[in-house]
Amino acid sequence: MRRTRSRFSLPRRKGRFDPFRRALFLVILAAAGAVAVLYHLDARAVARQEEALNDQQFLSATLARLAAEDRFSSVDAAARFLLNNVFPGTLNGILTPAEAQNYLQPMVYNMPEILGFYFLPAPGEKGPPVSAFRSTPAGNDGRTFALESAARLGDHHLSPEETAALSGAVKVSSQRQMALFADGLMAGGTLRGVLLTVIDLSPLLARYVIPMARGKKGISLVLSEDGSLVWLSGPSARWSEGSFVEGTPELESIRCLVSGAVSGKSSLELPGGEAGRRFLVAWNALRMGGKRLSVIMASPGDEVDAALRGLRTQRNLLVGTLILLVVLGSVFFTGKQRQEEIRRREAGFRAVFNNASSGIAILDGEGRFLSCNATWEAMTGLSQERLRQKTVFDLAAAGPGQGRDELRQALLEMNGTRRADVRFLRADGLAFWGDVSLTLLDRDPSMPSGSLLALITDISGMKRAEDLLRQNAAALEAQKAELEKLASDQGMLLDLFALFAEADTPEEIHRALFSSLPAIVSFRNLFLCIRGGREARYTTLDAMGEIERTGQAGFGTEGKGIVGYVLRTGKPYIAGDLAMDPWYVPHSDEARSIVAVPISYKGRDWGVLCLDSADKFAFGVRERDLLGLVGFYVALHLEELEARRELDRKASQLGFLHRVVQHLAAERTNEDLSGKIVGILGTELGFPTVGILVPGEEEGNSRLLAGYSGGAEEKDVLPCISGAADEALRTGKPVGLEGDEGPATLAVPMSFNGHVFAVLAACNEKGFSPSEKELLEITAEHGATFWILNNLLAERRQEALIDPLTQVWNRRYIMGRLEEESSRIARSGGRGSVVLVDLGDFKSINDRFGHVAGDEVLRETASLMSSNLRTCDMIGRYGGDEFLLYLPDVTVDQAASAMRRMEERAETLKIPGVDAAVVLDYGIASCPGDGNNLVEVIGVADARMYENKTRRKAETA
Repeated sequence: MRRTRSRFSLPRRKGRFDPFRRALFLVILAAAGAVAVLYHLDARAVARQEEALNDQQFLSATLARLAAEDRFSSVDAAARFLLNNVFPGTLNGILTPAEAQNYLQPMVYNMPEILGFYFLPAPGEKGPPVSAFRSTPAGNDGRTFALESAARLGDHHLSPEETAALSGAVKVSSQRQMALFADGLMAGGTLRGVLLTVIDLSPLLARYVIPMARGKKGISLVLSEDGSLVWLSGPSARWSEGSFVEGTPELESIRCLVSGAVSGKSSLELPGGEAGRRFLVAWNALRMGGKRLSVIMASPGDEVDAALRGLRTQRNLLVGTLILLVVLGSVFFTGKQRQEEIRRREAGFRAVFNNASSGIAILDGEGRFLSCNATWEAMTGLSQERLRQKTVFDLAAAGPGQGRDELRQALLEMNGTRRADVRFLRADGLAFWGDVSLTLLDRDPSMPSGSLLALITDISGMKRAEDLLRQNAAALEAQKAELEKLASDQGMLLDLFALFAEADTPEEIHRALFSSLPAIVSFRNLFLCIRGGREARYTTLDAMGEIERTGQAGFGTEGKGIVGYVLRTGKPYIAGDLAMDPWYVPHSDEARSIVAVPISYKGRDWGVLCLDSADKFAFGVRERDLLGLVGFYVALHLEELEARRELDRKASQLGFLHRVVQHLAAERTNEDLSGKIVGILGTELGFPTVGILVPGEEEGNSRLLAGYSGGAEEKDVLPCISGAADEALRTGKPVGLEGDEGPATLAVPMSFNGHVFAVLAACNEKGFSPSEKELLEITAEHGATFWILNNLLAERRQEALIDPLTQVWNRRYIMGRLEEESSRIARSGGRGSVVLVDLGDFKSINDRFGHVAGDEVLRETASLMSSNLRTCDMIGRYGGDEFLLYLPDVTVDQAASAMRRMEERAETLKIPGVDAAVVLDYGIASCPGDGNNLVEVIGVADARMYENKTRRKAETA
């Protein structure tokens, strides 16, 4: 290194100078300050991390609550359906318990949350309880839970208040967590019965609560309204400081914390005060019937420490590096000073002056260089001669924040020692940062007055570290702002998703999106392209009506434009500049950019959701991801709506088939049977044109036996369905015709053992759905069964069931029917009356007019009584001149009124060849009341009949 002799000699050092203690004190002071700063930053980081973790836990508890309540609403919808459509029929005698159970069983196995149903009629109502449960251990536990709950209601008068108090009850065992929903069947302000629905909480909580626990040590708890533990999930068994089980201080502390509020978040200090005993807790209340469950998320305090471990390590390394630099610099400087102190020689001091690692210079009062060491020459790239021609301000970079102004201010206010960070420019154009320390040399007589000792240390590395720290801090702040924005967007999305629960049509979903999305994403217009209908056509919903005006409503159906691209690929699409986009088909003069996401769920596409903006490049990844989440939830909601509609359709079909079987069983002729089938299909199920055709007189031609065509005449049915019907009659197989110009036609043969005797055919402009085709096939199958049955009955009725003389039921048939009706009354709690009728003085008629005349009296009397009975009543010849009448759902008084009318008509009966009045002696008995079954009450009716006969003869005598 080249050395230059200074113009002025350096002062001679006298006495001992020991700066070691002062340097050590400064190092300790700097270390203490750094530790204090570290503790302060760490405390702030811990507080922020705790708040962020608890916010995430609260959001998880809220999402778990919303998902569980959504499943509970599905259970409530199923219970409402049963209360509105099934159990009123069992109480009114329309449905038997076995028929009602046929509705319950499919719903139990189609809804995984439901273990079973138990319907308890109110005291005084007809019919026993009706239940259906899974044939599994869980179903057996649910049945026991329902029976225990029903026993709590008792046999006294039920009230809506008791039902509401029972709804939401929870039963927890070592293997099962179950909940009970109680819904009342109200009619005219009176509670007619209670439906108890038992659900299994285990799969529901395992799906929506357990995955929400945060971190490896996070736990999730569910507490009932009375504070009992319903669910616990988490690694508590691995914690050495206790676990959240019943009776422990941990669980009691949780109960005290959540009992005062429906939702919230807080930190929990458990007894003991160790770091591992502190938890972050967030909770939200889940509505379940008339009660609430508290969904609780908790994480131990060391989860925060784990999250901050990397940040602490980075901070400690940076601060440790700075302290090390200061210590090394102080040690080096102190060693040099001590070396100069020991040597006490001018040569030694100059050697230190010239070879110091930091630049050293002597300045006059105006900042000009008087002398410097070789290090400063190397730092600036200038020789000492050139440095003497400059001032320190000439080397400092100009501009704010470069340190020149601070350095000038330090020279003006110079007393003692001053410091400033200055950015210097080298001779080659490069720059470096220097820590300038100025000391006034006013006590050194060898120096000019006002001279300054300048110590310049290169701190470029430290400045780069500060810039890095500043950049990291800015990045952390940006991440915090992004997290806060994301949390806000998620909260708004939750509000938007809550609106979907009230939307039942695509139009309502579109209105909900258009009114709520502007708070999350800025856009100009929103339009939906949603698939619907039997032909998989797409409907476009546009808030501003631009797509309709421009004639571009067929985006989805025709698969064109950006909508068609998203439908084909199933991927989101962002067009920053629509003028340059290859897929864009213009739909508006104002749109400049667009983002489109698929509406899909589990691989099933429902359509596309699009936003456009009047600005170019208005949408990015954030908007795409948020909109993708909205599109996923829209698809999920559409899937749920379709599932509900399909459930309603299935229930409607089951009810329809049940009614069809009931109605068809009552028809005794094939013409009436056919009329009933087409009438039900047309009036109840909305088939526009339907008919039953049979083979005509000519080969290949069919004849219309019964038809329905809305308001048109029956003759208009045949031209629409005759072609498909003739083909089905010829082949014996279902025939479907779907032409481009005409309506769709479906013909299903009605056959038995390979013989086709009729065809059920329908015609519809809109075509037929799979469920409608299945319904027509099932109806044709049942109709064929009853068709054959009618033929058999027509052949065998005279031989087996009808009395040949009177043409009414014989004794064997009517006794069998009375046994069947006794079973029905025992099951459903109905009633019925039996009337035993004897022809008074019939022996004298036979003796006076002959047995032929007597037989005519029996025939005319039987015809008279048959014509004055209801279609549901039955009459049979009991033996000789005795007849047995059965009147279902009729009291004794009502039966007596009917028999008095028959007596009056019998008195006016005129029979050729018989000059005598027909007299009816009868006795009436009812079940229940006069016996346990209808067969028993026949004896009671017989005794009363003889009492009436004796009374009549006494009055006549």
